[in-house]
Amino acid sequence: MDEFYYMNYWHPQYGYQDLNNEYQTEIRQKQQSNSSAFYDPQEGFVKGNLKRDEYSPYKGYVPTVPMIYSEREKNLLNVQKYAFAVNDLNLYLNTHPSDGKAMELFNNYRNEYLNALRNYENKYGPLGIYATKVDVYWPWNKEPWPWEGGK
Repeated sequence: MDEFYYMNYWHPQYGYQDLNNEYQTEIRQKQQSNSSAFYDPQEGFVKGNLKRDEYSPYKGYVPTVPMIYSEREKNLLNVQKYAFAVNDLNLYLNTHPSDGKAMELFNNYRNEYLNALRNYENKYGPLGIYATKVDVYWPWNKEPWPWEGGK
């Protein structure tokens, strides 16, 4: 089984967070229970490839699980991992259009992505111009910009 290396360090503002331990535990459980031709979205996102037999680390790259410091980051990572899974399966299905299991995964992950995106945007605002919901005000200036101390 492939191993992940976790970057354990103390963040000056947040310290160590239980959210990160939950995320790491979830990845390990999915690694042990997954015998599919595809990695689960979390492992595929970290490795950069959803297809098990096509994964090859680049020049000694060691997959590293992203550190999570807040509920917002956890929700954003959820959006990112499903977006990655949908895009990677889309590429695979371009060359394997009759793979029914891949098509089923694509549809499942697409629904998970849309749910994760809707959940994030309802809590924190739009992620992009094609947001699932834009209110009567222009949302892009609601929070501080990165150079103003925002994230």
